[in-house]
Amino acid sequence: MLCAYGMLWDGRKVLLHLAVGDKESAVCWEGFLEDMKRRGLKDPVLAVMDGNAGVRKAVRNKLPRTRVQRCQVHKMETVQFFV
Repeated sequence: MLCAYGMLWDGRKVLLHLAVGDKESAVCWEGFLEDMKRRGLKDPVLAVMDGNAGVRKAVRNKLPRTRVQRCQVHKMETVQFFV
């Protein structure tokens, strides 16, 4: 499953899109983002994601004005795994 949530300025979370994806490749994520753009999504200010290279590449290609940040929870879990 591919999933995107948005966070509004008042802190509320909103489910933006949910879709079946056969893998987490850049191609799958690009199609996912294109679906959202067709339904009116403007480039978000910030995209927070795990360390998946496919989603990072897709955001760079499809949402060029969006800044990208690595999720700190996922980052700390990775650091703890290797320590």
